[in-house]
Amino acid sequence: MANFSLTFDFFGAPGCGGSSRLSFAPSRQGIVVIDELPGEGPDFRRREVLPSSAGWRGVVDYLIRNSIVAYDTGGDLSGEYPWPYLMGLKGLDNLATDVIAIAWAGEPLSDVARVLSSLDDATLADQRLRHGSLRSEAFIGEVMRVKHWCDEMIVDFDDIIARGPRFGWNFRMMRKDVVALARVSAAEEKAKRLRNCWSLSPFEPRIATLVLAWRWANPATSSNTQMGVSIRSGILQRFLEAYAREHGTLPNGIQCIKNDTQYGVGDLTVDLDALVPISEGAQS
Repeated sequence: MANFSLTFDFFGAPGCGGSSRLSFAPSRQGIVVIDELPGEGPDFRRREVLPSSAGWRGVVDYLIRNSIVAYDTGGDLSGEYPWPYLMGLKGLDNLATDVIAIAWAGEPLSDVARVLSSLDDATLADQRLRHGSLRSEAFIGEVMRVKHWCDEMIVDFDDIIARGPRFGWNFRMMRKDVVALARVSAAEEKAKRLRNCWSLSPFEPRIATLVLAWRWANPATSSNTQMGVSIRSGILQRFLEAYAREHGTLPNGIQCIKNDTQYGVGDLTVDLDALVPISEGAQS
């Protein structure tokens, strides 16, 4: 790695702006990485020496692992964001500076940098020949269009980016991959629901009578307690369904059931054996 530095000028709010800098200086000790944010004192300047053997891929890993970003947006793209093509570069414009700039941008582009750094130099050089600079607006724009498709179809962006090398970073094919994965996910979800219904079908009548028996044993005395009874009976039903799916049978005896809702009704303790006579009466 040769000496180079990246800068990003930002304006966060009235009276709140500046320029962040990321510098690299290979030396006998290793690769000196200096991260500087606007301000004075050690809190605004971080210095780390990485072993020379780490190379630029080690730098990318270091940036991502330590959440070192040009401007921390928390991944929010609605306002100012440190796009790599907006960064100033002093030094060689090459593959290393491309991927490091993408990593320094932060989420979600740091996920892209992680995948790019896993590729060999020959593959990356081929992608740079095809797309030009990997920190260019054109390349980043294509990546973000893929992310938009992922968001629209509720597909994990990380999964699609990780599969990017399979398609040679052909973005048209990657968008098709988003559609295909969305269809597969929908089919898997439907199959899961059908499987759950099938596995529960032998127990559904018994679960329904047990829940009804519990409601008879714990009648509501007002409109306020009616809501509590409904919430608790729902907790009991979900517990019985989950138990049946896992064990292939229904539980018995005293069961302490955790409240799995956002409502503060507390945990539930139920003696299922005591409910059996009531449920048998309900069936008759």
